[in-house]
Amino acid sequence: MNFKSRTMTTRFLLYLCIVLISFLIGIVKFSKLNVAYKLVTFLLVYTFFSEIGSRILAAQIKNSSPIYHLYIPVQFCFLYLSYLFLFGIRNKLSLILIPSLFFLFSILNLLFLQNRFRFPSNTILISSCFFIIMALLFFRKMLNSINYESIFKQDIFWFNSSILISFTISFLFWGFYNYLLSHKISTKPISTIVYVINIICYSMLGVALALTKNNNALNECHE
Repeated sequence: MNFKSRTMTTRFLLYLCIVLISFLIGIVKFSKLNVAYKLVTFLLVYTFFSEIGSRILAAQIKNSSPIYHLYIPVQFCFLYLSYLFLFGIRNKLSLILIPSLFFLFSILNLLFLQNRFRFPSNTILISSCFFIIMALLFFRKMLNSINYESIFKQDIFWFNSSILISFTISFLFWGFYNYLLSHKISTKPISTIVYVINIICYSMLGVALALTKNNNALNECHE
């Protein structure tokens, strides 16, 4: 194994360990979590096993894209529902309509635009735009609320920051990815940055779960 492959393996294992630690924190504190954070914990578990599956596929067929065609819509659903509970929205139309539309878009993208052996960058771009907006709206909610606790002790700050940073970087990376490929510009530096950001953001999710104190785990903002 050459130095580059060792570096890639170490980088992936570090990322996987961070995801594992974060979801173990969620499992240990599961009884203290409200619905939104329980969904985040389920997403972390799903992410962990999906990433392992992606490596198995990469080893067997040299292509991990099929995993992500399934992972991205499920990730969207978990995070969207988490934000609905954060915002206090409970109506059935909100719970069903947007996830259903995103799943439909993902299926159409798979059938007509990016087949199972092409990475589903279209769905990532749409998902990223959506959650950047959701995170910004929730930061506005936080700014308009009354909470005298240090922002760094608030689990919602770590959660929302993680989502905003992660999806902003994803949007920028995948927005430029095809351009870089078409101009034969190496994507490795950007790919490394994305990996580092993912490690940081999943660590932030772990911090958010660790800061949960009670069944109102998100320390909901009081208007």
